[in-house]
Amino acid sequence: MKTIVNLPTELDDITPDWFSNILKTPVNPSTWKSFHNVHDGTGFLSLMARIEFEDEANEKHNYIVKLLPSMNSSVESAREIVLNDKFDKIEIESYRELLPKLTKEFPVLENYICKAIYAEIQNEDVKAGIPYSSVIVMEDLKPMGYSTIHFTELINEKIFYQGLDFLGNFHVSSLCLEKKAKSSLPNIYPWSVNWYNPDTYEESKLPGLFSLLPGAIPFVFQVLERNSKDHLMPIFKKIGANMNDILIKILRKGQQHPCLIHGDLWPHNFLIHQDKPIKVIDWQLLGYTDPTYDLACYIISTLNAETLDVESVEKALVYYYNLYEKLCKQHGLTPSRTWEEFKKQFYTYGIGFAQVWAMSGGECLANMKCDGNDKLVKIYELFETLKAQEFLVSLI
Repeated sequence: MKTIVNLPTELDDITPDWFSNILKTPVNPSTWKSFHNVHDGTGFLSLMARIEFEDEANEKHNYIVKLLPSMNSSVESAREIVLNDKFDKIEIESYRELLPKLTKEFPVLENYICKAIYAEIQNEDVKAGIPYSSVIVMEDLKPMGYSTIHFTELINEKIFYQGLDFLGNFHVSSLCLEKKAKSSLPNIYPWSVNWYNPDTYEESKLPGLFSLLPGAIPFVFQVLERNSKDHLMPIFKKIGANMNDILIKILRKGQQHPCLIHGDLWPHNFLIHQDKPIKVIDWQLLGYTDPTYDLACYIISTLNAETLDVESVEKALVYYYNLYEKLCKQHGLTPSRTWEEFKKQFYTYGIGFAQVWAMSGGECLANMKCDGNDKLVKIYELFETLKAQEFLVSLI
């Protein structure tokens, strides 16, 4: 990877001169506007700024700049998590190498992916006093009519199914790329083998975001206690005490029918438009594992609180599988599982993965309320109905 020695390491380092350099066009300093910490989501895995300016030809520019988390991040270990698991590298390589190839295979994906105009890593040089840093410059979609939608906000059916359309096309596009290359994607892109592969970390250490579980579980307990769900406490305590063993078995199962997954597709990681498909952002958690893991996290987190029920989940699952099967046949692929096999995987390991995913973000989600209707509690009630906790315990 090309090493650049002048990457910004803090938001104040993002200057008109720096933008003039990467755009190869002079920026008019008098039009420069920089808005810091513009996260609309939980945003603890990065620093972000919104930049507005005009060039010398009076053409307007709007960008989002994404940097590594600050040393003073709201989550103490955020920077360490990103660096240890190379989340910034995963996202940068996704924008530079992988997503362009996937969109070439499936042009429809261009409708769903926010474009990055610049993505670089600066390697550390101790002698020269140059720190490790990374930066991504993306198009700012808000001036184009896109808006952020939050975890607790109402999401209409049209938007919800756009997410399923994206997942179906994204998952199958990765299978097509493998078929064309006659090799699995981790062989082509070794950086895509990350914390979804149990062989890449020690059994005594939780990988990636799941390392937050010990600190997040107390917040889950607070939510359960606050909402008269005390009866779930014993089973959650048992899950928490055996999380390493549970997670390893979930991740191993995910390697039987893998493809690329986004890994973190929930309302805070896509933007909506009244007349256009959703735009998916935040590729830090991209990985290679079972697509039901992606699907379960998306469905559980994106359905509205009043429709978080088995019937709605089943309807979404049927829609996705029909699309997946159709796309496979269109591109000369044989679906690796029947409907019944896929459904069984979803309601066991897929929902189990989503349960752990929701627990790992418990601290962030616990404070997201909407008119007194705690969506997180609705999610735990659905997990209880689907016997997700019982399944996790069965893995011990």
